[in-house]
Amino acid sequence: MEQEEFVATLVHADEYKYQINRVTGLTTQRIQFLNRKFASKVGGEVIAIPIEQCVFIAYRDKRPLHIIVLGALLSLVTWGPFVYLAMYWSSISPTPYVRVGLLLMGGVTGLRMTFGARRHELIFALRGRRDVKWMSRPGDFKYKQSAVNKVVEFAREKGLLMRRSR
Repeated sequence: MEQEEFVATLVHADEYKYQINRVTGLTTQRIQFLNRKFASKVGGEVIAIPIEQCVFIAYRDKRPLHIIVLGALLSLVTWGPFVYLAMYWSSISPTPYVRVGLLLMGGVTGLRMTFGARRHELIFALRGRRDVKWMSRPGDFKYKQSAVNKVVEFAREKGLLMRRSR
């Protein structure tokens, strides 16, 4: 029997409250899964699932279309007042009241939603049980890249990797 080695930590302990019913980490012998505990102050408990129960590990680079479209629309809407000011500058009263900070904040938020919507998704298909998943949080794509690469490499070595279509 080979010795258990650490592969990757997908969720740190301080993020557990946001990642209930998700995979938290992977070793060469087990999948660590954060299971929800009903009516508990802690919120969940980490369960070890033997890697032998895993049929395949699928990886997807998700780009949620609805968030991208919503971000683009928000960015476009925030440019509306600037276009209005440029077109009707001569007919505006001498004391226009425009909340520039709010418009800039809306525009930046829209751009962030548009270009920061990418997510990692790992699906662990288990024999005789439901699939367990892990999905990175919005904006964490770059930060979780190394951990995901380690999981994908581990799955490739074990022959468990399966590409999922978008």
